[in-house]
Amino acid sequence: AIEGLLELKESWVIFNTTADEQMRVFNGGKILLSTSSSVLETDYLDVDDGSIEMAGSTLSVEDITLNKASVLTDGSARILVSRGMEIGPAGSTITLGTDSRVIVNGTLLNLGDLTIGGKGTVVTTILALLGTVGITESTSLVITGDSNTWNNPQTSIDIDPKANLTIQPGGDVFSSIPIRNDGTLRVEGSFKPLGEMTGDGVLQVDTQGTLGPFGIQSNGTFTASPRVDMNALSTFKVQIDPTAGQAQKLIASTSFSLSTLLGVYLEPDISNDRVLTPGTQFVIVEYPQGNVVGGHFIRPDNSPLKDGGTFTAGLNTYRINYNSTNITLTVVDTSAGHAIDDYYKALQDQTL
Repeated sequence: AIEGLLELKESWVIFNTTADEQMRVFNGGKILLSTSSSVLETDYLDVDDGSIEMAGSTLSVEDITLNKASVLTDGSARILVSRGMEIGPAGSTITLGTDSRVIVNGTLLNLGDLTIGGKGTVVTTILALLGTVGITESTSLVITGDSNTWNNPQTSIDIDPKANLTIQPGGDVFSSIPIRNDGTLRVEGSFKPLGEMTGDGVLQVDTQGTLGPFGIQSNGTFTASPRVDMNALSTFKVQIDPTAGQAQKLIASTSFSLSTLLGVYLEPDISNDRVLTPGTQFVIVEYPQGNVVGGHFIRPDNSPLKDGGTFTAGLNTYRINYNSTNITLTVVDTSAGHAIDDYYKALQDQTL
């Protein structure tokens, strides 16, 4: 138990603890790893109303709990957590130096208000939220694992203008919580949002990243105030329910951009399929302000879906149109003698 100061200078110290024991810092106590060669290893570390300061040093733990705690690092400090990090109900602050990293090879469970600041990076496999997370200054929060579900309405994420949240390849996040994004939310894995994202930042879906579907209901809607950029060979997924006559929709309040280089994969997920009446129309993207950067969707075989192009999904053939304020899918009659549908199909190989 540390109620005062524990300082390590150019030392490598190992505290062996069992599941019933823990190294505890409390009542204003502090761990100070004051040199780059300082290393502290322990199994269970509990910091309650205490602090950790590190100068390019290394802290290696199996489990760590931070409650009303302050973590301050400088240089290339490393906090390596092999199983889990818990942020207690009283919240905590982690401020990271330029090259500092916190790596959680397990679950970061936030029960309070967590503020991540500075210029470093926090990496976690799973982010479990029962409280709020603020990503401030120039820091990065990186999600690497699948099965991330953020659905507690009492929780939220705030991304400051120079900060970013990244869902890495292999990362899979479903979110129905309020997210304010004034910085960058970068999707390299899979992001399945529902509800609303506010802010003046960017929702950027990178190559091999996937946006959607939007919840599990066919009428799910995601509204994004930040700019939405779909980069080359990213994927847009949307659920369509012909029986219910419904389709999911993205509303890009500010602007919507489809890569003009190689296109963006369109993957409609058809459920409860049936043959629809020609002319039945679904809006899959809205950009009310009319701010859209031209580009087009492509099919899984890389064939282009330019304005008027058609494709078959399930029991129906759809025509795609890129309009002034939305993107629509309209059911077409594929029987013989429908010249207008043949005309639209011929437009598929023309530029927008």
